[in-house]
Amino acid sequence: MSSATVHVEAMRELILCGGVFNSPQLLMLSGIGPAAHLRGLGIAPRVDLPVGHNLRDHLMVGLRWRRLGPGPFRRLMRADRIALAMAQAWLFRTGPASTLPLGLLAFLRTRPALEAPDLEFLFRAASLDPRPWFPGVTPTYEDAITVNHPLGTCAMGRGSDAVLNPDLRVRGVEALRVVDAAALPDMPSAHISAMVMMLAERASDLIRGRPPLAPANV
Repeated sequence: MSSATVHVEAMRELILCGGVFNSPQLLMLSGIGPAAHLRGLGIAPRVDLPVGHNLRDHLMVGLRWRRLGPGPFRRLMRADRIALAMAQAWLFRTGPASTLPLGLLAFLRTRPALEAPDLEFLFRAASLDPRPWFPGVTPTYEDAITVNHPLGTCAMGRGSDAVLNPDLRVRGVEALRVVDAAALPDMPSAHISAMVMMLAERASDLIRGRPPLAPANV
């Protein structure tokens, strides 16, 4: 790799989409973040903002059970069987390899007074570590989750604890937005993928100068 420094200028604005961990890291390396923390790392602060201070995730307690016998999915993952299943899926779009071994989801309220569910059950239909195996060549794996929904490290808002304003612009910096899950200020009561897609759609309208859609009851 070349060690040369390349200078690039944006004509309109920069859109940072590095993710919940990389977006705040890049901001702080650029001098945008908690001033005292940056000075301690030898980085000259340019804008003092609480970058990285709002990291949130869905907490999870994992419960694992060992099956009394191998399940059908593990039997399918034997190298010769999965090879035939992959060929069948590729050629004919049928067979067990043409779908995913998904489990079940359930959203519950721990108290009736809550407006939205605050507890989720995830039941997996397959191990977290499935891999092809073959007798006498490679060992089988254990039939057995973690939830990985981090957000909020560059939270948008209107107060002093916000990194971004409601238009996703970095406060105190011109022509710089963050558009990823780092911008979400709080944890929803469900998975965050739909919120991130909604955020991206909204950001595209903001960047292009389109007016917001009219409110709708759904």
